Amino acid sequence: MNDTPPEAFTLSASDAAALDALLEHGGGQAVLAGASQGADAGANDSGVARCLALIAALPEPAVDPADHAVVAATLARVAQADGGSAQPSVQPSAQPDTQARTLSPEDAQSLDQLMEHGGLRLGDHADADADANAPVHSVLGLLDTLADDAEPADADDALVQRTLAAVAAQQQRERFAAQVVQVAQAPVPRGLSASWRQVVSAAAVFLVGFSLLMPAVQSARSVAQQQACATNLATAGMQLNAWAADHKGALPRGPVGDSWIKVGQPDAVAADGRFNSNSAHLYLLIRHDYLAPDYLACASNDAAATTPRVAGQMDWAAPSAVSYSYQNQHGSGPVRLDLARPGLAVLADKNPLFVPNRGGRLVFARNTARDAASQQHRGAGQNILRVDGAAGWSESPSAGQDNVWTKAGHTGGYQGHEAPADPNRDSFLVP
Repeated sequence: MNDTPPEAFTLSASDAAALDALLEHGGGQAVLAGASQGADAGANDSGVARCLALIAALPEPAVDPADHAVVAATLARVAQADGGSAQPSVQPSAQPDTQARTLSPEDAQSLDQLMEHGGLRLGDHADADADANAPVHSVLGLLDTLADDAEPADADDALVQRTLAAVAAQQQRERFAAQVVQVAQAPVPRGLSASWRQVVSAAAVFLVGFSLLMPAVQSARSVAQQQACATNLATAGMQLNAWAADHKGALPRGPVGDSWIKVGQPDAVAADGRFNSNSAHLYLLIRHDYLAPDYLACASNDAAATTPRVAGQMDWAAPSAVSYSYQNQHGSGPVRLDLARPGLAVLADKNPLFVPNRGGRLVFARNTARDAASQQHRGAGQNILRVDGAAGWSESPSAGQDNVWTKAGHTGGYQGHEAPADPNRDSFLVP
């Protein structure tokens, strides 16, 4: 562009007045309308049309290529929203009530030269011939006033609002897409990056360590349960002695019924008060407050009853709630501390030869070995309490040469009526 300012040109007084009248009455729209309708392109219209054409030919400002995409997208959205073409158009308007006028050839040439040199820069060369430039300043000032005072129609307002809303929505979508890409491509913080191979290797190490550690943990837990169980039996031994001291040296024994196997059944205690469950004899310690239920609950028995007894309760509510097998009390008489042999077993972890059937009643397990260990400690052994108060762990179910699970000399099954011939010498611990 030539930076040399254009020479000063002036409009004639009649042409300046004509242009003023044209702009005052909306003549710019009228001229554009006439041009789009193919109006008479006479001498009166050619000058103004040429002027407008020159204004339209002004050099466009430099635009960032990214802005072109925004403008194109905006025009496309506007066209889609309005159902029309994306190309802007000029709608014809009514002809003004004033007659179109033309610029004089001299003024038209002056305006051409002014546009060719980049337009008039107000403030530059202010000391130049101000009077000569005054008509041009007047024309441009009127154009500015016309642009400032023009109010868009209602349809244009709606179009502007829709355009702005569409642009804002598109920008929001673009921002969201950029955020998604940023998150997807975000680097893993230092110290946290790991390949699948490393993850699998770490998991394998963890599993190997866990497999090596679990037996030790289970063993420690089993030992703790065994010790807790032995403590329970030792406490029970002291309270059995306290009971015996209060009952002429005899261990707890109620009225004997016709069975000892009906543990947890409705007829465990008959209507006449006789005990048809051997565990009901042991439950006398709880009924008469010699022991709390906790002390007769093995830690390895998940079903053990530890809550206080219900008023009127005579026995454990179910076979699974019983943790310990008690010396069979359905023999010829009670066990007496002054008559019993010192190694007699009186209490131990539950006898494995008796299991509940589908109806919940205890039955003899014919396929279980008679020297099997109690199942309460994973079959590893059982704690046994002797009549002298000693309690400890034993891997075999024996007290000396006596198998504590069976009646001496009996090789058949059990129906719940069998009893030791001498309860002070033969250990026969049953539920």
